[in-house]
Amino acid sequence: MASEAPPFWWQKADWRGALLWPVSLLWGPVAARRLRGNRVAFELPVISVATLAIGATGRTLVAGALAQAAMRAGRRPGLLTLGPPGTSSAPHRVDAHHDLVRHVGGEAIELARVAPTVICSDALAGARALAADGRDLIIVADGRMADRLKVDRLVVVAEARRGLGNGFVVPAGPVRAPLTALMRQVDAVVRLGEGDAADFVVRRASRAARAVVEARIVLPHDLPPRALAFAAIGDNDAFFEALARAGVELAMRRGFPDGHSYAADELTDLEALAAKDDLAVLTTRRDLERLRQAGPAGEALLKRTRVAEPELVFDPVDALEALVRDAVVDWRNRRAV
Repeated sequence: MASEAPPFWWQKADWRGALLWPVSLLWGPVAARRLRGNRVAFELPVISVATLAIGATGRTLVAGALAQAAMRAGRRPGLLTLGPPGTSSAPHRVDAHHDLVRHVGGEAIELARVAPTVICSDALAGARALAADGRDLIIVADGRMADRLKVDRLVVVAEARRGLGNGFVVPAGPVRAPLTALMRQVDAVVRLGEGDAADFVVRRASRAARAVVEARIVLPHDLPPRALAFAAIGDNDAFFEALARAGVELAMRRGFPDGHSYAADELTDLEALAAKDDLAVLTTRRDLERLRQAGPAGEALLKRTRVAEPELVFDPVDALEALVRDAVVDWRNRRAV
């Protein structure tokens, strides 16, 4: 799925943002009202994992980790994503082994490897499908903050490396709505990764007495010492920098647009570059899924390629279990009213 965010949103504010800023002033109040819109109180506890900015990354990692925490706490979580543009309003249970990335999106494939996952453009219909499947907790992994569903806990991911981009509200920048309106809805902020670009969001969250969780991305210790790395995710540079911090010498790095569908010649070129210097190849889980579905052109490259599978380390260590516990308590309280 291609990124919704134009590149200038994630650069220092310039004339393009300034030109669109008056439109953002008009859109901001509309977006704020939509956040307060009528939502259905669902029969199960609902946690939404979202982002404050369109095109921000990390939501899938945090949602997957939250599902794992829920399972450790004895729950049966189901994951819900609204899917790529054009996704049907009829719920679809994702099959991580047979569904195509271009049909369900790379995020859904990743989530389905963690817990039962449904994609559906209608959040309420998707949640009902998960409930019918025996799930007892719904985790919505979508930036749109669980349209139509009342959530018991809203967790937002703030990238420490890129923050809120140029800081403007859509369409001048990536921020979904005025930050004050967004923070009224938020229960917890997860600051993800290395850097200080999310400090402003963390300060706002702290002043609003919202929980703040730190999350570090840790890569495996047994990665090859020298490699070619490629990726087509929201922030390729963050992936490359994480590899470098893990001690990998990147002889070559190739970044592609978010959600890029690899052409046969691109895969052939990558394989030839790796073969020339006998390099191992590292990529993301999402890109490996695309590679597996690329047909004969990806087969040779696939033999050389390994996923640099990230793991999140949280501070406090039991922060996600606490979020699950609090969501269940809030759900019970609203059911008792």
